[in-house]
Amino acid sequence: MTEPVCRLTEIFTAQRNLMAKFHAIEAANGFRVESSIPVDLDDPHDQLRLKEFAWRVTEEIGETIVAMSHGTTSEKYREEVSDVLHFLVEMLIVAGITPSMIMQTSEGRLERVFGMIRDLHGPDTVTEPLDSFWLYVIVGLTKAMNELKNRPWKQSQKPTNQTEFRHQMIHVFYQFISACIASGLTADDLYEMYFKKNAVNQHRQVSGV
Repeated sequence: MTEPVCRLTEIFTAQRNLMAKFHAIEAANGFRVESSIPVDLDDPHDQLRLKEFAWRVTEEIGETIVAMSHGTTSEKYREEVSDVLHFLVEMLIVAGITPSMIMQTSEGRLERVFGMIRDLHGPDTVTEPLDSFWLYVIVGLTKAMNELKNRPWKQSQKPTNQTEFRHQMIHVFYQFISACIASGLTADDLYEMYFKKNAVNQHRQVSGV
């Protein structure tokens, strides 16, 4: 019997392929990209790059909240959630976080993450306004970024607590899944949404848009 495909790993693999092409475009446009992946979590330049990713995720969350006016079943809302996932997964890859770290097993499965979050919250998963769930993702990102202390204006360097940083970033992913569940989305929905937008991004790369 064939083992089911790990869809979380599929998303990470697809994003890694997508980001490699986008990074080449960014470098050609004169912007700094990672010299290696995962980055050096103690390096101030790499920390700044991670904080740039944090803003990209935050910006997409803002657009997701705005899209709530169209309804959570609307194409606009689903596209914005997919954009959040694209940037968040890329950030996790750059930070050296893998699907197996997210689930703390030899492999990570998207369905397991959804099930774990549902079990954690119980039957009444949605007990707050939806925008609160998205705010929690931003707060989680803020806590993770606060672990990166080597800011450009600092004249002294401080080692990163890498264990705590990765713990906070994994928690951000859990908060993202909580927001998806609160939106009425399933693992199947998220998988489909991701690859639909992935195809759009691949077309943009080929067409030069």
